[in-house]
Amino acid sequence: MVNSPAKHKQATCTKHWPKPYFYGKEARYEGSGGGSGVHGKLLGGAGGGIIWLSSTGTLTINRSSIKADGTEGTTDTKKYSYGSGGGAGGSIQIITTNLRGNGWLSVTGGNGSNRGGGGGAGGRVVVDMLKSFYQSSYPAQSLYWWGTLDIKGGLGGLVDASRTSSTSIKGANGQDGTVFHSKCHGGYSGPFCNACNVGEFKLGFGYGVCKPCENKPDYAYYSHRGVYISECPY
Repeated sequence: MVNSPAKHKQATCTKHWPKPYFYGKEARYEGSGGGSGVHGKLLGGAGGGIIWLSSTGTLTINRSSIKADGTEGTTDTKKYSYGSGGGAGGSIQIITTNLRGNGWLSVTGGNGSNRGGGGGAGGRVVVDMLKSFYQSSYPAQSLYWWGTLDIKGGLGGLVDASRTSSTSIKGANGQDGTVFHSKCHGGYSGPFCNACNVGEFKLGFGYGVCKPCENKPDYAYYSHRGVYISECPY
């Protein structure tokens, strides 16, 4: 219940659960812009855009950065103005059979400005490996992919930038973004269905993570990547 300031009567509030921009199996929305700390001025950071990369064969992203990042909020010159928020990260969707290279994929949120601007949330990344359900697709589909994925939210700005970072109050940091990816066969995990490292395993076809092996004798060493049984070779 809330009080109406105009008529001082009670009004009924309707609860609406927040729904994320990014849901389902697609990354199809741009990031929202950050709020401005000054009425009538566009000082909030811009939201990230939308990038779709599709190939029915092999997609190579080598020594390249593919970014749909939000930008930082801007501090107004007025002495007593409020901080402005960073823009939210956008969307990147990759659809391919094989992925190679060492590129950088980024949908980070923008930092908030000084005077307490909040950080923008990270965006949405979707990786759809077209033949991940075939055992024969492994390990080739991502064996030669060493890229980096960054979905971090932006940092909140300092309320009083004249103070040291240890004593100053900050605006809220943005939440990290989200990733949706294909299911992976046993021994493979993560957004790109990479092989579990030596000394790890993953059971079955699904979204599970690689877990540590625990079966080797003392002074022995595990010997294989991509193990799909709990009794890891050593």
